Order: sequence, then C-alpha cells, then structure tokens
Amino acid sequence: MWERIYWRECWPTALRNTLKEFMIAGDSAGVMGILSFSVCHRGTATHAYECAIAALVRQIFQSLSEAEKIKQRLKTQELELKAAGLYDVQKKIGELHSRGLVPLARLRWEVSGYRKKASEIYTELKNHGFLTIEEHLIRTRKSQWVGLNANWNGLVQDIMDSGTTKSIWASSAGIMLCMAVTGKGITTVQPMYIGILAAEKRGGQIDYDELYKIAYSNIPQGKKALDIILERTREKVDPLKLWTSDDGRTLIANRNTIYAVRAWLRETNRLARERGLGVSIS
Repeated sequence: MWERIYWRECWPTALRNTLKEFMIAGDSAGVMGILSFSVCHRGTATHAYECAIAALVRQIFQSLSEAEKIKQRLKTQELELKAAGLYDVQKKIGELHSRGLVPLARLRWEVSGYRKKASEIYTELKNHGFLTIEEHLIRTRKSQWVGLNANWNGLVQDIMDSGTTKSIWASSAGIMLCMAVTGKGITTVQPMYIGILAAEKRGGQIDYDELYKIAYSNIPQGKKALDIILERTREKVDPLKLWTSDDGRTLIANRNTIYAVRAWLRETNRLARERGLGVSIS
C-alpha cells in the first residue's frame, strides 16, 4: 500500500523536478536517460500533448539550424545587409534562434490541428518552468518567441553526435514531458523503473527472468507488456535505449538510464521526507 501512495504522491513531481534540472543544466546524459522511458507508454489520452511538444522540439532544432545559417550570412554578406538596413534585424533574429527560441506564429502553423489545445499545453509547460515565452520587437512589430527552458549549448551537440534524429528525440521528449507535467501514463514506467534499479544493484545487468519476476510478474499480462517494451527499446538509437544489450537472456542497462533513475530516486526520497511520508526505497 505504501508503495502506491509513495508513487502517487512523490514520483510524478520528482520526475518533473529531475527532468527540468537536467534540461536547464544541459545535462544530456540525464535527459537521454529520462527520455529512454518513453517506450513504456503508448496511448491516445496524451496524443495532443505529445504532438504539441514534439512540434515545439522539432521547431527548436530548426531554429538552432537557422541560427548557424544566419551567423554565416552575417559574415559573408555583411556589407549587403548593412546597405539594405537588415544587418541588425538579422543579427537579433539569429541570436533568438541560437537560444532555441521559435516564433509563436510559426509554432501555431506547425500545430494547426491542435492550436487551442496546444496553447493550453504551452501555458502549462510555462507554469511548470519547462517553457519560456518572450516578447521581442522585430523591426516595427512585437512578436512572441517560445522555447523549452533548456541549455541547448550543452544538449544539442551531444544529441547530434549520438545520431539521435530530431523526430525520435522530439517524440520521446513529448511523451516524458507529458508524464512529468500531467502525471498521465506515468504508472506505465513504474515497473521498468524498479527493474533498472534492480539491474543497477547487480552491476548494471539482469537476467530476463529475474527482471520479469521483480518488475512485471504482478502486472496483468506482464510478460506481454515487458516483451513489447523490450521490442520498442531495440528500435531506438543507442542513447535512448533502456537496455544497451539484450540477447533474450541477459540485459545490460543503459548508463544514461541508470544515472537518470538514481537522480530521480534521490529527488523522490527528498520529497517523501519533506512531505512526512516516512518511506523510502533504494
């Protein structure tokens, strides 16, 4: 009973706090570790939220790419841009893009099927500290720019070097940010969270049968659920895999995932003590 209370009261908030801390710090290992749990959840209830966040993340990467193009243009076409009175405007736009900010007008176009719902989602993200919305004067008009509250200098290169495509990263971010902010779907992560902790105690690896017994044996159709998650994991790029090795018998946990789970656990225990629940797990 206490485990259910502990999960409901502390783990969703702890996930939110941990993911936010990783993103603000530009801690790519921590972010990737949290996002690796996205394979645990599939459902329609969070679809609008996932689409809105995935659209935002895709556009953020587009902005970062545009920032580099503008930077080069300012160097190679400096005289032409100054003569046309466009140099300062382009420089400001490039600076906003380099921070991973996206014009709200472009974002609305990107989520045309979910505009009303997406606006609510972005407001919710901002209220929880994941999102920044800024107003800037471009030429003679003010416009709003939106971005995730993250240190992209610390994240983007690692993401690109790892070969993690924008669509894969955006989809995983959408699912986990939805869980972090709404709590929806988070119970689907609980068994694998326990399984990763069990593997960490065994030097980072665990037998399939042991993983099933510890984490999935008490779940309806637990074996099927575990097998589906493992299959989804195999399809992910290495940095976003829960298990970096799986031969059907022995599984080796992703170091990013172990690192993220330990941080998530520390924050969960901190919240439990703070709220006087008097329980902890390790």
